[in-house]
Amino acid sequence: MNILIISDGVPGHENQSIGLVELLQRQNGKIKYELVRFKLKMKWMRYLLAMALNQHAKIAALFIKLIYRFQTGIDFTHYDLIISTGGNTSFFNAYCGSTKLLKNIFIGSLRNLQPHLFSAILTLEDLGVKNNVVMPLSPTRVTQAKVKESAKKYLESHAGAKNDLWLMILGGNGGGCIYTQMDWINLANGMTALAQKYQIQWLITTSRRTELSNEKILQKLIPQDIIFEAVWYNQKPEKVMLPFLGLASKVFCTIDSMSMVTESISSGNHTLVMSPESYQPTDRFEQAIMRFEAAGFIQTDTLKNLSKIQFSTSSLSSSSKPSNFDQALKNLADTVMRLI
Repeated sequence: MNILIISDGVPGHENQSIGLVELLQRQNGKIKYELVRFKLKMKWMRYLLAMALNQHAKIAALFIKLIYRFQTGIDFTHYDLIISTGGNTSFFNAYCGSTKLLKNIFIGSLRNLQPHLFSAILTLEDLGVKNNVVMPLSPTRVTQAKVKESAKKYLESHAGAKNDLWLMILGGNGGGCIYTQMDWINLANGMTALAQKYQIQWLITTSRRTELSNEKILQKLIPQDIIFEAVWYNQKPEKVMLPFLGLASKVFCTIDSMSMVTESISSGNHTLVMSPESYQPTDRFEQAIMRFEAAGFIQTDTLKNLSKIQFSTSSLSSSSKPSNFDQALKNLADTVMRLI
């Protein structure tokens, strides 16, 4: 099977599409894919395009040509299936379905498009339609095997740790979160208390949204001797997520990014998701987090309570990956394959 991935260039969207293909490849090694990126022109026409697609109007083809600018031409005869993620890709994806060019899978909310335009719609919430596949979590390129291999390569050029390593993945304002200076102080104090109590060292990686001023607060407050390695993104960005996930026995991440949460879960680590004092997520986001916790994929708490978190002896000696995690992913792949 040859799969075409169309991408709006947003890393989080692109990685979900590729993550789904890689999941399908683990079930069927004969699957191949190609990725094509586009630029979206005249965004104001999207509502008109949705109406035309829903009504199977011929003018939809003209709208598609006006709105989408692909990096390269597409020969649809080379592909059996199209996959995309994110609202900007949904209209072209739906066009392929409406014209029967290709079977099509879309990951995300429908944005005024009718569900019959897709072979399968993958979401974290139940849409109540026949071709909707409710995912246990969003697809990601992170796997337990990948992070372990990446950690092994990392240690070839870095000294090993004498203490157990825990990972802190930090975002910033967004996803319903607004961080104050006190949140960052609580984070630093909590990390210090946990390191002293459990005799561990920290791996730290921040993001663009963490902001330089907040990184400096953490650098000032967190003792250097409890940090094994830190990447301060706004000072010197480095791609260390995979090796850090592989080196860590526990993962902590802030709740503002769904991609950070799902990548942490997919690594197979015991994952704790932390929220600031000001946290007002959308209903959709909150329901997804609640489902992850109910499934045993994550544990949630607040930055204010970080220093008080308790771990049992058994949880300290295990990554605590839920026993149903691998089966949930296999079931997702099987369901998608049946629909296409």
